[in-house]
Order: sequence, then structure tokens, then C-alpha cells
Amino acid sequence: MKSWLTAEGYLNVGCLYRPIPPASASITVQFQIENSKNYHTLFNYDVDTCQSVKSHTVSSLPSLWFRNVRKYGNLSTIGPMKVGYYDLRNFHLEDNSIPVYLRPGN
Repeated sequence: MKSWLTAEGYLNVGCLYRPIPPASASITVQFQIENSKNYHTLFNYDVDTCQSVKSHTVSSLPSLWFRNVRKYGNLSTIGPMKVGYYDLRNFHLEDNSIPVYLRPGN
């Protein structure tokens, strides 16, 4: 996997994907209280990536993020994902993909 940020702060990622069944991902959102070294978990999702990649109508947060990622990369829209090279170019979280209760921070 290779990743880097552009001067504008956009994320670029490239990786070779070799699936290991079952295909799943764990997404954890954490926050850091000011002047603290510790991060606290706000929520954690265990996601069936095949189902999330195929889903265009589900309104869950992981599905929304997958749709956002697909705009900037070549992530498969069908599951299971095949072995291959997948990348993101100039990715950034769009305003509608960040819940209003998440404030800016670390």
C-alpha cells in the first residue's frame, strides 16, 4: 500500500488487493480531547465489505463512506472484489459524509 497527501490536503492511496474470505472491514471513529494524548472510541462498525460495495440504497454511515470513496477511485461496485490494484486520487470527505455530531479535531 502506498499513500500520500497532496498540497491541498487530498488523500491518494494505491494498494494491491488480495481477498481473504470472508471480506470484512472494521471502521473505528475516535476522538481526542484537547490536551490529551489518548483517543476515545466514538463508534465502531464491523462491515461486510462485499455487501457495502454492492449497496447503493442503504443509508448507513459505512455505505455512505463507500459511495464517497467510489467517486475518487476505482473501487469495485460488485462483490466479491477481485484481486487487483485499487486506488484513490484526490480523495476528501465531503460535507454530507461527516455526521453533524462529529466536530473538527484530531
